[in-house]
Amino acid sequence: MELFEGHGEAIFRRRFSIRGFFRSQYSSQTLLQHLSSDNVFGQRLLGECLHPVIVPSINYTRGLPVVFKTPHHEDFKTDHRHRIVDVAMATSAAPIVFPRYVFNDCQYVDGGLFANAPGQLGVHEAYKFFGVSRSEGDVRVLSIGTMSSKFTVNPKRNRAGGTLDWGGWWPVNAPKRLFGLSISAQEAMADHMLRHQFPGSKYVHVDDVLTDERAQAVALDKADAAAREVLLGSAAEAAKDFVGSAAFKEFMEYTAAAPVYHYGPRANFRKVA
Repeated sequence: MELFEGHGEAIFRRRFSIRGFFRSQYSSQTLLQHLSSDNVFGQRLLGECLHPVIVPSINYTRGLPVVFKTPHHEDFKTDHRHRIVDVAMATSAAPIVFPRYVFNDCQYVDGGLFANAPGQLGVHEAYKFFGVSRSEGDVRVLSIGTMSSKFTVNPKRNRAGGTLDWGGWWPVNAPKRLFGLSISAQEAMADHMLRHQFPGSKYVHVDDVLTDERAQAVALDKADAAAREVLLGSAAEAAKDFVGSAAFKEFMEYTAAAPVYHYGPRANFRKVA
């Protein structure tokens, strides 16, 4: 939150240049600088996280999705060596917005392109790697939404589907609208599937719906005063409603077991003889 409020406009300082056709709209150096500071991630490693974590991205070098993980399973032998800042940059490298992030001899992109709503990843992790029983119904899911705008068609435009159709008066906007449509549809799909899998209070999705007027102030790359007002105000109201709900009390009554790590600086797994 502090990073968004205090440095968001510096991070998303647009580079006005004809070279925008050949490079991303924003440099990622300011973001990297802030994430690398000691009061954020510094040089700490993924294996130093206090709790189990999974972080989605796309390995563009291989053309495959990837999920970086803390060593909470015996099969997760390598990711714990990655710097947290590298993982954060890999998952933040939204196409067009930021340049691809390179580390571990691979190029990464994401920014929500893969698993913008990662609830299903968490459910899979619980069943597959934490050994939770499906039959006992031990899984509860708390999903924090992103207030994704619902990208819809303008019926007055031509329907030929060309660059002007998708981008409007400025064709460069076409990729951003396609990207926005993709992550919005993906989030809606994940929400519907999780509601079917976990009826009632076992699945809680905290989010807000953007009106047409407020949607104009919010975007993936907007961090100005208007965007902050909409996002922070909506977050405060949604949080207030959730904290006062019965579902919140059910979540708070649960105490998680101490994490077990198999490798890295916090390794505490002991094999039983």
